[in-house]
Amino acid sequence: MPEYELKTFKVPVWVSENYWCPPIEKDFVLNVDPSRIKSAYLEIDLNPTMPGWPTNYGCVEGEKIYVNGMPLRYEGNPCDVIKVEIPPDYLMVGKNTIHFDIRASPFCAVSPQGNLSGTLVLNVYVKPGEEPVTPPEEMPKPCKILGGLVDLGKLPPSVCSTINMAATLMTLAFGALILIRLLK
Repeated sequence: MPEYELKTFKVPVWVSENYWCPPIEKDFVLNVDPSRIKSAYLEIDLNPTMPGWPTNYGCVEGEKIYVNGMPLRYEGNPCDVIKVEIPPDYLMVGKNTIHFDIRASPFCAVSPQGNLSGTLVLNVYVKPGEEPVTPPEEMPKPCKILGGLVDLGKLPPSVCSTINMAATLMTLAFGALILIRLLK
């Protein structure tokens, strides 16, 4: 590939983001043909809120991470740092999705299960000035709060989680107030 040069690109997929209920997903856009990718890997640094035995809440569940629905076995500690090699033929031009499951507490809708950072590293043959990847953005997803009783439409997950936490706390406070009044 004479008109191309091999370059390494580090794309932040998650940047110190809280994660809540499974599945944990993120999309990114690949702007080049995967045949121009020499190698790719994803490194994820998890900081679960309750990583210890017996709960392991916030840790990766299972032994696989999924890229565009294709299972890939990761290396490392599921409660700390994991790394997964991504075969270039698992990637496609356009939107790509990274997906994995975590072991979550029953209160995952109102309490973050941890904080994570993740970087996609690509070794790609590119033309000078070419950007092979568009970093992920927080895509709006369907948002239901209070255990699915109230549908708010599509919102970014972080906004939905914050609203859900506030609504749940207000409901609990109101319930406690009623209980106090009844006991008097």
